[in-house]
Amino acid sequence: MKRFVAALAYACLMLFAAAFALSATAAVDKETVRALAFGESDDKLKAIGALTASGDADALALLQALRDGDVQTVGEDQVLRVKDDTATDLFTGKRVTPVPETRDDIVINNRVRKGLETALAAFKLADPDRGIRLAAVKQLHCRKVPTKFYCRRSSERLTKRATRR
Repeated sequence: MKRFVAALAYACLMLFAAAFALSATAAVDKETVRALAFGESDDKLKAIGALTASGDADALALLQALRDGDVQTVGEDQVLRVKDDTATDLFTGKRVTPVPETRDDIVINNRVRKGLETALAAFKLADPDRGIRLAAVKQLHCRKVPTKFYCRRSSERLTKRATRR
């Protein structure tokens, strides 16, 4: 079991590091935002994968905003990040004033939500804080395990091992 968890953590970390090293382009392009906002589930998952592979802080912020419900659409031509009373157009990066009254939330089904949470956990694997990295490994590990009881017990073992070192 130790080897499985270590191999899983190592594989995720190496995948994230390789994708981060290969990415030299801008993290959030219009087509990726368009796929997140208007695409089908498969398109959204591909866009989430592309943002995760970029490893960019802007991509992380966009994924967190999507998870929190702060990304909304106005018709077919505008995608906004709405926080409190301010809105930013994700295509242009400019502030939108006044905030449009007719906004639609982006629909995220359970499959996309699971991919989104996994992507956010992958971002946490590169965090300098050891506790955050451990929590990310636990989160990624628990997604692969079929029962909650087993997941809880293995998480407790991971915590005990991490605190011993």
